[in-house]
Amino acid sequence: MTAIENEKSIQKNLQADTLQSGWVLPKSKRDPHGMTVGQGQFRYRVNAYWGRLDNSQTPVENCHALDIDVKGRVVMITDYPRNNIVIYNRDGKLLDTFSTHMPGGHSVKIVNENGEDFMYLVDSGWVRNRLWDGHSTEAWDSPFNRVVANIGGTAPEYVNDVLQPMPTTWDVFNHCHGLCVDNDGNLYVGQWNANQSYPMKLERI
Repeated sequence: MTAIENEKSIQKNLQADTLQSGWVLPKSKRDPHGMTVGQGQFRYRVNAYWGRLDNSQTPVENCHALDIDVKGRVVMITDYPRNNIVIYNRDGKLLDTFSTHMPGGHSVKIVNENGEDFMYLVDSGWVRNRLWDGHSTEAWDSPFNRVVANIGGTAPEYVNDVLQPMPTTWDVFNHCHGLCVDNDGNLYVGQWNANQSYPMKLERI
């Protein structure tokens, strides 16, 4: 097989994976819709069809982050130049889109201040503040600093109070990235570098 034929074969398989489920299948090549994932008290049913839209009308590039506003709407930020902000209802139906000026749209945080929602956005990598004097730390002084579930991977295990490696099972996500939680404990998950996939919902069991 020539290099060109090999590339065409790869693209054909990728298209088949995409068309079969409306997004790129994980490496297991199985549609995760309906799967039960997680461990212990944190178990979820995968709704892989939740946030899918018509990509000719509402395209996304990477689903970088999600948050929920005071009305319970799920707000997603993407770095696609046509619509940076995509707003869903809890059933995954499109409510609104806006903003076309953030080519590096990367993070969204909604804060309710005095009864009014304010949306804070991050446009990553395009404006740099070299005088930033903040700091980061890996320390987390909390008695609950333990992994309780590994969704889409092997169950967490501690040996002598040390967390053991938790490899992914590659049967749910490609590159899990953004996450938010609603009042019922359901998870809304986005991915990056996943062939323009839309977010999915993990329904708490």
